[in-house]
Amino acid sequence: MMTLKQKMGNDRRSFTIETDGVYVDSTDLENTQKYKVNYVEIRKDEYIYRKTAHSLFSWLCASFLLNAIFLTALLTESFSLLADYGHYVFFASLLPLIILVSVYREHFQKVELKSLDADKALTFIYTKKYGESVDAFIAEIKKAQQRYFKDKYFKIDPIIPPDIQESRLLWCYDNGYINESEYRVIMEELEHRLLTNGNLGTE
Repeated sequence: MMTLKQKMGNDRRSFTIETDGVYVDSTDLENTQKYKVNYVEIRKDEYIYRKTAHSLFSWLCASFLLNAIFLTALLTESFSLLADYGHYVFFASLLPLIILVSVYREHFQKVELKSLDADKALTFIYTKKYGESVDAFIAEIKKAQQRYFKDKYFKIDPIIPPDIQESRLLWCYDNGYINESEYRVIMEELEHRLLTNGNLGTE
């Protein structure tokens, strides 16, 4: 098994390549998710997109800033504070905002993510720190997926009807899980067994 672990603030992601799929363990500020994406659910396309700052936190920042300005103006006027003291009041009122940004800074950032097309989310943090490891991990997923389908379908089964086996082998070839040479060899073997033993997969 091969595992990729990622962390960005409160966002923690773990991906493990298993025999029949990829196990995902993801935790962020809002929820925790654990699930498996089977190889039959994974396709070849990859997408890179940018996650924008969370709208709630943008609204909170604007709210804190406006409140700080209002509080500074109110206290300065009420207590006839000098301009220098007004600056101190303003910066003091910004402390909650500074703390909020430092603790949840990833929610204020635009972060690049990379997804592997699948029925369930396979989304990786694709920053400069993780870029190369993500590309290498996705390549390993595709190799494991190829091994899985090759082990499952690249064989002659005397029980399964030949037309089904032919369609499966063609599907493996079309999707790049077996090459042309392998496809031709096993199709010839399937045809030879069919001629020798009669109609495979029937009583």
